[in-house]
Amino acid sequence: MDNKELIAFVAKASTKQQTELTGSHTLLFEDRMVFAYNNIIGIRAHIEYDIQGSVPADKFNQLIQKIEGETLKIQDTSEKLVIRYGKHSASLRKESKGLEMYKPIVFPVEYDLHPFPSDMLEGLSIMRFQNHKNKLSGVFIDCDAMYMINSKDIAVFTPSTSFDESFWIPREGVELLLNLPESKITGYSLSNSFLYVFTVDFDLALKLKIASQYKLDTIKKILSDKTDFSHYIEVPMGIEETLNRIQISTIKDSLQHMIFDMKVGEELTISSTGTRDTIVEYLPYVSRGVSEQEWIVPIDAFLTLLKSTKEGRVFVLDSKEGVFLASHSMNMSYFMKVTVKE
Repeated sequence: MDNKELIAFVAKASTKQQTELTGSHTLLFEDRMVFAYNNIIGIRAHIEYDIQGSVPADKFNQLIQKIEGETLKIQDTSEKLVIRYGKHSASLRKESKGLEMYKPIVFPVEYDLHPFPSDMLEGLSIMRFQNHKNKLSGVFIDCDAMYMINSKDIAVFTPSTSFDESFWIPREGVELLLNLPESKITGYSLSNSFLYVFTVDFDLALKLKIASQYKLDTIKKILSDKTDFSHYIEVPMGIEETLNRIQISTIKDSLQHMIFDMKVGEELTISSTGTRDTIVEYLPYVSRGVSEQEWIVPIDAFLTLLKSTKEGRVFVLDSKEGVFLASHSMNMSYFMKVTVKE
């Protein structure tokens, strides 16, 4: 990553405005390092700029990103930065080094380094599709299993390597991990209530939530009777085109996601719902052990569910908590709760 890319990435750990955490809206430069922390995530990176002190993160990042094709010359004084590019210049006034007090807490000197599970990011990306950002609380890792949940759906992924500890990564940390630039991850460490992820370009510090507050017992209770994967439907390939047409005449649910009706019978009946204009299509399909039922299903979640299935096979689990559509493989299970239509 070049300097411009590094500044943009580190700025993700800053805030737009000052918060109760002094300096959260700034970038702290020291000894060719740049550091940001917002009380949830911290990032530090090696930088070529020879700067000492704190500057407003948003202004500095925006200015650097908007300068194209010019070699930067930065004059650093005790009170301000003067940035020269070609015949032009800009100055930013420095602020108090509010982040200095947090540096040794967020990024200590020593770490117990471990190899990063090679498939963790893949697992997170697969799991995230069924969780909407405004409902996602984060990912709970219980040694050798990862759990992601929202108000209706649960995903469980088993990484190739166990963490041997239980911890809870908040939503912001999950989003940051899933948007990592293509830098080589060199390892991770768990200490001081942080998950540290180290790469060749920068280091991440993700502040962990208290593991005991995560309702893992509740989740395991919900999953306890979802082990029978003998009942399923094999959805025909043409269903994507059908759902694309259905969206012309259907409504959104309370989470603002387009929904459709799916009826399992002699044929698979797909129809729009809740509007005066109705589109109904009938598709041939294969069913095993699934009785005639009708459900209300979110279109986006269903389509992504299909992408994680083999041969379009969607498992149907009827439990005391309701009806779930599921995909299932050796290391990944996803349970999407649907509304049974009376």
